Amino acid sequence: MSENGAKTVGQFPNPSTQFSSEYQPEGRGRPKGSINLQTRIQRLLNGDEALPASIQETIKHAVGEGKQAIDALVIVALLQALQGEKAWADWLANNGFEKPTETTRVQGDEDNPLQVSSKLTVELVRPKESADA
Repeated sequence: MSENGAKTVGQFPNPSTQFSSEYQPEGRGRPKGSINLQTRIQRLLNGDEALPASIQETIKHAVGEGKQAIDALVIVALLQALQGEKAWADWLANNGFEKPTETTRVQGDEDNPLQVSSKLTVELVRPKESADA
């Protein structure tokens, strides 16, 4: 505490809460040269890395010869969305299209600016002749 009773701000980072030079925690993050999960998933989906033979066969039978894992994923997403799965419909909408950009030009009084807001809603509607309705 300072002379007037107020707490003093210590230095950052606080040396008393840091590991000493003799004691360092084991495993300092991901090993050098290892690939992060997102990169591995992208490589598998894009066909840059080989999938196990059983998975390749499943994709071949499900979506056709010469298709990649990403093709199967998109087809599954479409089928699920068509069956009313909102999460898959949202996934397709969020990943299948670029995010729209909005430009607003305000004209008029600077002290009274316009406030613009928008919201995109995905709503799944079954056809009237649907057996599930």
